[in-house]
Amino acid sequence: MPSYIGAGLDATVVYGSTDFQFKNNRNYPIKILCSVEKGLCSFRILGLASADDCQVQISAKTSSSANSIHAVTTKTLRRNGEVISSEVISRDTYKKH
Repeated sequence: MPSYIGAGLDATVVYGSTDFQFKNNRNYPIKILCSVEKGLCSFRILGLASADDCQVQISAKTSSSANSIHAVTTKTLRRNGEVISSEVISRDTYKKH
């Protein structure tokens, strides 16, 4: 389990195998800001607001067994405070050390 963020909330990068990827689904360019501080890399994605924008919430529920921690991560979209959709986006298992 990562020490810098809760279980199920990390992005995956395994060089030559698995990388976190995203696609700009807007009709205009976005700006990506990246910073590194104390060994942690942070990103901000900026773009123009539109009338139909949603607030995105990523949350994870965790449980544990003797040897591992299990996380189910959910993405919830809200518009004007009302839930539009909610979907499980990953199920992860972290071995305990």
